[in-house]
Amino acid sequence: MHFVPAHPVAATENSGPDSASPNCSSIAVHPYAAGDTDKAATERLAAFWRLLGANVESMPPDHHDLVLGITSHLPHLIAYTMSAPPMSCPK
Repeated sequence: MHFVPAHPVAATENSGPDSASPNCSSIAVHPYAAGDTDKAATERLAAFWRLLGANVESMPPDHHDLVLGITSHLPHLIAYTMSAPPMSCPK
């Protein structure tokens, strides 16, 4: 048995259960092809997700963190930063 670090990403700008979509093709799975991860096990996992209609992207962990940081975390930081000044104004 081999462990392949991976996870699906299926986010939109909406949140909550009512925002769920049955469209599995919007899921991107990121198996980390780094270190001593077994290549055959990684490909088996990728093939499984492709059978479900997912788009599979393999990337090293540092690139994964950069991509998700820019596309997910940075917008939250910007929104928080923009909302802080009006909230801190004196009444």
